[in-house]
Amino acid sequence: MSVAIIDWILLRWFGQMGLTQPQWFFTPLGLSFLYVAQFDRSLKLPAQKPLRHTLRMLATALICGIPLLTQQSHGLVAAAFSLVAIAAGLALRVRAFLFVGTAVFLINVFYQLVVLIFDYPLIKWAIGLAFGIVFIWIAATFETRRDRISAFVQHWVEQLQSWD
Repeated sequence: MSVAIIDWILLRWFGQMGLTQPQWFFTPLGLSFLYVAQFDRSLKLPAQKPLRHTLRMLATALICGIPLLTQQSHGLVAAAFSLVAIAAGLALRVRAFLFVGTAVFLINVFYQLVVLIFDYPLIKWAIGLAFGIVFIWIAATFETRRDRISAFVQHWVEQLQSWD
């Protein structure tokens, strides 16, 4: 009940300050869901881990996704929110923050590249050439160090399984 009252107070305050962007209205709601996922006694039980993970994923998607959907002219706000989510996921060892932050960041980068290509058609050749060189370098590196990369990926998959 107190979380709902705090959200209501924040929404009224944002309205009085003239903050009309949608992220100002959805971020407190997402943070409230994260608060519930972190501190609700029934969600702390080991049997509720999938529900807690799902709630965190939805809350983080709400926080990071609204700027991605509403501020399409520039991706700075969505990029900042997603980078904060990635940093929180790495620092707190929470997979939901890391997964959603990475997904939103990649979607934002791809969308901004598409916008850039349509605004400046000649730059698509430079971007294509750069991506081609990077992909060839990644493939060559992977072929020469396949065993080490495979062991490294297996180690991180095991580490992610132990995260909350």
